[in-house]
Amino acid sequence: MSSMSADEKSALRSRMLAQRAMLPPEEAAWRGKNAQNHVLASPHWAKAHTLVLYMPIRGEMDTGLLRSLALAEGKRVLLPRCVAGRRGELELVPCKDAAELAPGSYGILEPLPALSAIDLDDPKQAPHLLIAPCLAVDRQGCRLGYGGGYYDRLLRRPALQTSLCIGLIYELQFVPSLPMESWDARLHGVCTEEGLIWA
Repeated sequence: MSSMSADEKSALRSRMLAQRAMLPPEEAAWRGKNAQNHVLASPHWAKAHTLVLYMPIRGEMDTGLLRSLALAEGKRVLLPRCVAGRRGELELVPCKDAAELAPGSYGILEPLPALSAIDLDDPKQAPHLLIAPCLAVDRQGCRLGYGGGYYDRLLRRPALQTSLCIGLIYELQFVPSLPMESWDARLHGVCTEEGLIWA
């Protein structure tokens, strides 16, 4: 798809949100567990000493299994936090425990304000693996989010240039194609309950 109007993107977002909401909780749970197990079985997981995860909202696929096993294996887990006073920007903060989280912007669980973020301008801070939430993805790695551009900005930062970026979605969120704007960041791969697919 070479282009998509703002109305078309809005309609697609609404459709994907509705489809996710229609998944029965037990079905969403087993699909999410399967997808996370595919990530865990990947050699990239074994190599990832530092990784970025997200706290799910609005029917996003769960990441709880990844978080718990990453911490159990001694990996460094970074979670996103909205930057105060800078709309559309995320920072990444090391977190070791649920007690270090509290509802922040948009009601999403975020690292507490007192916790220090990594320097996203320092390539030496690069996480090995980043797991991103998505509303829709095509098989070329083009991603549709909620429209705020948070992840597009994050993935352009120097510290993320060598990170392997994988979208975590339900199979039903695949679409034939999405437009790729100049500011959009492409994913390296996508993981669903059916397995890992590389763009």
